[in-house]
Amino acid sequence: MTTARSLLVDPHTPGVYHCISRCVRRAWLCGMDPYNGKSYEHRREWVEQRLLELAEIFAVGIHAYAVMSNHVHVVQRIDPPTAVAWSPEEVASRWVRLFPAMRDSEVDEAACRQKEETLLSNADRLAVCRQRLGSLAWFMRSLNEPIARRANREDACTGRFWEGRYKCQALLDDAAVLTCMSYVDLNPIRAGIAENLESSIHTSANYRIAGLREHPERAQRDYGTSKMMATQRNYGTSKNDGNTWVSPFGLRSVRDLEGASIYVPDVARDRGRTGALRHNAALCKDSGVLSQG
Repeated sequence: MTTARSLLVDPHTPGVYHCISRCVRRAWLCGMDPYNGKSYEHRREWVEQRLLELAEIFAVGIHAYAVMSNHVHVVQRIDPPTAVAWSPEEVASRWVRLFPAMRDSEVDEAACRQKEETLLSNADRLAVCRQRLGSLAWFMRSLNEPIARRANREDACTGRFWEGRYKCQALLDDAAVLTCMSYVDLNPIRAGIAENLESSIHTSANYRIAGLREHPERAQRDYGTSKMMATQRNYGTSKNDGNTWVSPFGLRSVRDLEGASIYVPDVARDRGRTGALRHNAALCKDSGVLSQG
């Protein structure tokens, strides 16, 4: 028997969740269709770009993702208190970025400014938007619905693209988060469509590796003997600047079985904060997440 979503996800409390969306009938609607020989691989890039765009808008931290040929994995931390702390102007700006005013298929900047002003003058509507910007359900809706509409337009058809609602599992401790992140990052290798993390396109592992290649100095720092440097930032305040985490969390030092000090993600430490600590993926390398496969 399934658990009601309202019992699984507390709309007011930060939490980490593993969400899965599958294409209808598990068809290869985002990959090479084995029946008609047509490639839909470009849709995987649609999903990845949309996911990264939404991470800039919602009060959400993307810990891991993998866009497969017929399903999508996302490990994310929803932080409603962050949305509560935003100013009215911030809420209005983010909401209009999510649903911009359009004219002739183009964003109408003047209409967007007017939409922000109208929203700021309506306190009740603004409160609803604030709640939705910290909502897991609205994040997944904003991810899946535009992709479905765009794919249907491309195929000149109507009907479902995704197989019902997304599946969701709460990750209740650090071990669960790390295990799930590893599973998601290694999913393309397990499925046989990639040989290693470097060739696992449209995944968070590939995203972090690309960041390390752009900034190799970050992989050479001695985090075990020097004070860790971290930059506090609010969710969704900047585009990808070459950092290796899509949206990170803090770290804590633990001892491995041989007594050596290693750093592992500390999800619990950041709960209730209005921001997230951005760290280098080389730190996670010591905990084995990037070294598997």
